[in-house]
Order: sequence, then C-alpha cells, then structure tokens
Amino acid sequence: MKRMMAIIMLFSIAGCSGEDSQAEKDLEEVNQENRSIENKVQNLKNENAQLKENIEAKQEELNALQDSDSESQAKSKTEAEDTD
Repeated sequence: MKRMMAIIMLFSIAGCSGEDSQAEKDLEEVNQENRSIENKVQNLKNENAQLKENIEAKQEELNALQDSDSESQAKSKTEAEDTD
C-alpha cells in the first residue's frame, strides 16, 4: 500500500511540475505553424483580390480602347464614303 501511495504521489508531483510536457511543446509548435500558414493564406487572398482588381481595370482600359478604335474606323469609313 505504501508503494502504491508513493507511486501516486510521484505521478502527482510530476504532473504538477512547472515544465511543459513534450505534448504541450508539440502542440504549441503545431499551433505556431498553423498561425503561420493562416497568415500566408490571408496574404495570398489579399494579393489575389488586388490582382483581380488590376485585371478588371485593364479589361476596362482594353474595352475603352477597342470602342475608341471602332469609332475611329467607323468615322474613317464614313468619311471615305462621303468623298466617293
């Protein structure tokens, strides 16, 4: 019975020590890696949103240039027909 009490006390003391267990250390490391990955994902999402905005702006510029070119061609065609 005394041995059983001694073993129980030993485990109690070991469990109450101020040092983190290996499992706690591993968990903290995994949590840090998780936070790092989440930050990278958020950064990629922000970059993706910025790229989409840039693509939309360039698409609008392209459409404006194409409209302007079409108008110029139509005007040139009309002027050519008028001189005939």
